[in-house]
Amino acid sequence: MDGRLGVHRINSRQQGKNKSVYLQIKSFRVDIYQEGEQYKFVNVPYDMLKFSSGVYKIDMEKYLQSKQNKKITKQAIFLFSLYHGEVFSYEKEGVKYWWQFSCLNNDTSNVIEVKYIDKPSPAATQGKRMITIGSKIKNMKKYHVDVLGNIYPASKEILQTEIKL
Repeated sequence: MDGRLGVHRINSRQQGKNKSVYLQIKSFRVDIYQEGEQYKFVNVPYDMLKFSSGVYKIDMEKYLQSKQNKKITKQAIFLFSLYHGEVFSYEKEGVKYWWQFSCLNNDTSNVIEVKYIDKPSPAATQGKRMITIGSKIKNMKKYHVDVLGNIYPASKEILQTEIKL
């Protein structure tokens, strides 16, 4: 069963004899790490969050397992988290790119979905610009945008393991 379904999670809350699975799991955020010159990320899907005492907490056992699966060592430096709609930039082959983070597309091949921030996407690719976070990406930075549209570089972030809504 596992070999034919690809990336999925088994529904552990289901009662009964037949198993069901989640084939698509929405991503809450993506945590970006830098290891040497290479950037890597950890997906934080909604099913990694647990509600307790009025706050959502990341299941650190699952999080650390995900880091291990992505071969992110303890020496890797946490840079920032990207949530839907946040702006970031990077350099690739000497050209600087600016994007708005949309969602994770493929966790195993390190592909994220992004949108342009300064122009609309061409009709055929509307909302579906895919970029791979790999070894060619340099100088990755996150930015904050105020209500007037002014862009400010984000300062050093700390990994958030509790989310208050």
